[in-house]
Amino acid sequence: MIDNGLIPSLIHIFTESKNTDVFISTYLLLLNALNEQPRIHTELIKNKRSFGPMLKHTRSTNNQIVTLLGRLLASLSTNRALGQSMIDQGLIEALTTLIDKERSPEIIPSYFDCLANIVSYSSVYQVQIANYPLFLPLIINHYLQEYDLDLSLSVLRFIRQLVLKNEEIQNLLAENGACEHILGALSTSSKDLQQVAIEAIRALGENNAQVQFIMIRENALEQLLSLLEKTSIASLQISIICTLWALCGTSSSRKREVATRIGVRKLISFYSIKSDEHLLALTDILGELTKRSASVKMNIPEEINRAAGIPQIIRLLTSDNQLLVLSALKLIQLLSCAPGFISNQSNQETIIRYDGVAFIVALMMHVKNELIQVEAAQALACIALGMYKIDFFSKKISIDFLRK
Repeated sequence: MIDNGLIPSLIHIFTESKNTDVFISTYLLLLNALNEQPRIHTELIKNKRSFGPMLKHTRSTNNQIVTLLGRLLASLSTNRALGQSMIDQGLIEALTTLIDKERSPEIIPSYFDCLANIVSYSSVYQVQIANYPLFLPLIINHYLQEYDLDLSLSVLRFIRQLVLKNEEIQNLLAENGACEHILGALSTSSKDLQQVAIEAIRALGENNAQVQFIMIRENALEQLLSLLEKTSIASLQISIICTLWALCGTSSSRKREVATRIGVRKLISFYSIKSDEHLLALTDILGELTKRSASVKMNIPEEINRAAGIPQIIRLLTSDNQLLVLSALKLIQLLSCAPGFISNQSNQETIIRYDGVAFIVALMMHVKNELIQVEAAQALACIALGMYKIDFFSKKISIDFLRK
């Protein structure tokens, strides 16, 4: 059917027909064909006028047509080339107008999914949609206060993409009360909604001190920590850790407070989750906690050792993520040698026992990043401090390298 001109024929129907039943059948045919044959994307890209006739149906009074069109646009917009073609033919104005006019929880979610795909293409589209007259107030004052699950999921996914790495839009939403409504989704019973809410909170607050302050004022840290205590779902745990880290920003005291509330043993247990996404956040938070001076009641480096955390941290030295390697090296320095150059022989011995020295030497000799080389040398010095017998030469360090 595709080989014999199905797609141009369907586009011709959208252009010429005025029959509602025909439109419904055509959309169903196109959706079913799309599920079976992704090459339809290529056929639609070839047709320069594919979407103009479809977008006129955003003004249709037939709910079934508008619903089917939304599903089609959401699916097609995952292809950037098709999405760009839609934009060129008037997609953004058509969708923002429909979202304002229609407001039906049964119809609108697909259109938010489509817009989420569109704003992921470029910051230009983030700004264009955010600056559309009265669109952000509509999102905050209406859609964030709707209690339909599918709609809420789509709106929060859209917000996440809309604010991602865009400080201006992050501030606009936060200053106009979006944070309170997004945080409210954390108390729902839906794990999916909790997940997308956490991801939206992270996108809003990342590298933005102003939004971080607003979120913390709205008790975001307490709500996230409470949810982390209750959940055993790995994906939620990962998202919460990364979001807590994002909201802490550059504040060492805030990171230490969060780490203390979670506890060393639980923090170490998160290293066993099969994901790389949270490892930098986890290691950085642990590092801040380890900077605390040891006392009779609390010695964080030794507690990390007792919780079998040192082998997990050594494992990070093999990561391709250079920021993660740097964070792990700095943590190993603190575990080996507390502030004030007080050596911790028990931790030093554990690092040696789990081949930490071998990995650190390999970083010094083979990694081109000079900062990693310097931190690795510092880590090696910290491990050696106060130790009277470490057979470094068994780790095959050449004399020439040592002289260098």
